[in-house]
Amino acid sequence: EMFQYSLMGIRHVSSIKQWGGYQRSKLISTMKDSSDLELSEIADRLGLTAHEVNRRYRAFKALEQMMSDEEYSTFAKPTMYPLFHEAVSLSAVKEWLSWNDDKYQFEDEEALHQFYNLITPATEDEVDEGREPKITTYSQVRGLRDVLPKPEAKRLLLDPTSTFEEALAVSQQEILSRKWATNVAQAINSLERMGIQELKNLSSDDIEMLEKLSNQVK
Repeated sequence: EMFQYSLMGIRHVSSIKQWGGYQRSKLISTMKDSSDLELSEIADRLGLTAHEVNRRYRAFKALEQMMSDEEYSTFAKPTMYPLFHEAVSLSAVKEWLSWNDDKYQFEDEEALHQFYNLITPATEDEVDEGREPKITTYSQVRGLRDVLPKPEAKRLLLDPTSTFEEALAVSQQEILSRKWATNVAQAINSLERMGIQELKNLSSDDIEMLEKLSNQVK
């Protein structure tokens, strides 16, 4: 009963929006798991959007799953919350780790341990002792949406001898290669807009650059 009374007052605590991500998510999880309230009702009581409350609840449960993992629980810290907050919002990551939205957990244990390995340092028992986590920021987790769909990029991601930046660079090569047509079109447009006076004032370096472009096209 006291818990219900406290719920009624939480919405009026304006500082809730100033809390850290982990603290807010822990409160949401406590409210959800200790009552019959729906997440939409919790959102209304806290003055947050339903989307934010849903995402925070999923993220907290994902981190909580790591905290209960027999092999990786000692590495799971509240400071890792932003990584899971990003992970549960990305279709590519949820598909890779087989996220179950009914049970609020990842179900592919092998892939999940690969993910845990990316966000934790090497242990004393491992050959690569002293290795730092390959992924340490939520922006890197966000980059997984580009890396995971590309087989070669994903291979580098899971290769302990490669960096996350190398995997991301490979994933973006295809995207960058498609930009050539746009760049050429922009160059043509620039040349077409050149006036007589501008042409007369071309420097030797300008002419050399145009000749280089012409030769490259040939």
